[in-house]
Amino acid sequence: MKILLLYKPGLEKNSQQIITPNGLRYIAALLNREGYETKLINLSNSSWDEAKETIKNEKPSLVGISCYTFNRHSVFKLADCVKDVNREIKVFLGGPHASVMHRQILENCSSVDFIVIGEGEKTAVELVKTLEKDSDLSEIKGIACRKEGKVIKTGQREPIEDLDSLPMPAEFYAYKRIITSRGCPGKCAFCDTPLLWGQMVRFRSAKNVVDELEMLNKRYGISSFIMSDDTFTANKERVIEICREIIKRKLDIVWDCRSRVNFICEERLSWMKKAGCIAISYGVESGSARILKNISKGITKEQIIRAAELTRKFKLHMNFFLIVGSPGEDDSTIGETIELIEKARPLAVEVYLMQLTPGTAIYENAKKNGFVDDSIWLERETEPVYYFYEKDKQALISYYSKINRFFNEKAKEYAYKEEELNDADYLDCHNLGVIFLNEGSIDKAVELFKKAIALNPGYFSAYNNLAVVYAKQGKSGEAVELFKKAVVMDPEDIKIYANLGLTYYRLKNFDDAINIFKKAIEIKPEDAELYNHLGSVYGMNGSYEKAVLAFKEALRIEPGNKGAKHNLAVTYDIVECQKFSKNF
Repeated sequence: MKILLLYKPGLEKNSQQIITPNGLRYIAALLNREGYETKLINLSNSSWDEAKETIKNEKPSLVGISCYTFNRHSVFKLADCVKDVNREIKVFLGGPHASVMHRQILENCSSVDFIVIGEGEKTAVELVKTLEKDSDLSEIKGIACRKEGKVIKTGQREPIEDLDSLPMPAEFYAYKRIITSRGCPGKCAFCDTPLLWGQMVRFRSAKNVVDELEMLNKRYGISSFIMSDDTFTANKERVIEICREIIKRKLDIVWDCRSRVNFICEERLSWMKKAGCIAISYGVESGSARILKNISKGITKEQIIRAAELTRKFKLHMNFFLIVGSPGEDDSTIGETIELIEKARPLAVEVYLMQLTPGTAIYENAKKNGFVDDSIWLERETEPVYYFYEKDKQALISYYSKINRFFNEKAKEYAYKEEELNDADYLDCHNLGVIFLNEGSIDKAVELFKKAIALNPGYFSAYNNLAVVYAKQGKSGEAVELFKKAVVMDPEDIKIYANLGLTYYRLKNFDDAINIFKKAIEIKPEDAELYNHLGSVYGMNGSYEKAVLAFKEALRIEPGNKGAKHNLAVTYDIVECQKFSKNF
């Protein structure tokens, strides 16, 4: 049996939603270890015709697709594509949305044959073995399927107790986002994590985690990682053990993680900094005690401020995730969130509108109040389902803009200052180098970037910024080599790709510049400036039709992009002049 695992993002792609889910990688790795010919393909940058062609060429017997709420309609369409190619191919779905909405999907999407509910690795293997033997599917725990015209759900699959027993996807794939645990100690009303993993947090051992980091580093050259756990710091002893193991093995890596503010302390942060942690994102959501209670966040404003103080003490980059539009949101609660930002002084904020996800407490309450029903998951195709039932869309967008405007005005004030940093630490060296670079002290900046690299040869940002200086100094060849190293170290950092592309452009190496910008667009398709750069290269290369298409795409993403408007107008003028010259 040949198995094809596919991922297709939503109709409105963004950089966070085009990344191959870790769950698919684990299933692929386990099926490969079990001896099944299994291929994993991310179709983020494929058209529907190309997706069909891929399925035709691979000739699978079974196709598995990862289904989230944001990509559900793309998943349903992809399942139809599979059946259009060959009705005999069996299709199964997995993932959060499919797990919760399995009955609705099987009742309405005839192209879907089975749904793997919850944790998918062992269930997927049993599904494959049962299909091979043509045995009764109802004996498999953890699936939903049709039987005698009715949708049935089989018994509950027990969670995998020993996560170390799973094969490492790094044996087959390169990636920078790793999962070191499953589950979250929180009970947030807007989150579907408990539905997929449960609230009992299961941990991989420190050795197993660092084995994966080391394999990705040594085998693929990646040195920048994201610990994608909902709460990486949930177990203090294990966090410290992971850090000690990284230090013991002398891994030259950097990484960031997510945490809850009530699972952070000075001892954790001290070890994390020594082991290469450069940034932490905290799920803060709001500065209002009332809102925090309404969404069952389980944290206090005092804990948020204390966590921020400790994080700033260790000079780590600190990001706050904030949500606008929770139940009870109003002018006063937004004011409290702004006051919290002022007190905590994060270095970045990411603000989101409250979205509804099936199975969560907020969604169930919205259904109970008659705001929404399950039919919305079949009807709404593009726009996410936001909680617009207490405040309308315009009011929430104005709140969103107000928070962002406030932070943007304060960002420079919150940044670490020269007197807060020292040159004995790789992270401080880098940040000092950026300060000196912005002040025009180029030689001092170069010295500090080089020192940061010497202290931690895996710190990609130091390579990138040193290369930026070299490019400005006309040392383009040296800059290119540094950018190329940094791209390998962090294969998702758009700034590095853009810098490398622009350096190729200045060297008139247009083909390489075009390839780099195309790669960057694959990673971040919502970035208008990347299309603007690509259009400029096409223009210099004489490919004016392609340049026009690139500039138009930049303007579609960002209608007010002045550079793209100007470049498009100039390109049109060149084309008209060429037409006039030919006619003359």
